[in-house]
Amino acid sequence: MPRPKNNHFRLALSEDKTVVQLTVSASSLEKAIELYEKLEQAILEMMRVDLELDWQEDNPDTSQE
Repeated sequence: MPRPKNNHFRLALSEDKTVVQLTVSASSLEKAIELYEKLEQAILEMMRVDLELDWQEDNPDTSQE
């Protein structure tokens, strides 16, 4: 099977809605590595923001400078 000329993304949610799965078919090894690194950074940033928001909700009296 030939490799796709473009990157293809598939996002799926399990039947019980507890698992989210992202599958990416990249056009080359280099693109796959690049996508992996960018997605990893984006997920880490989302987790950081989520933790920050949780902390703010749990500590409403604490003012940020």
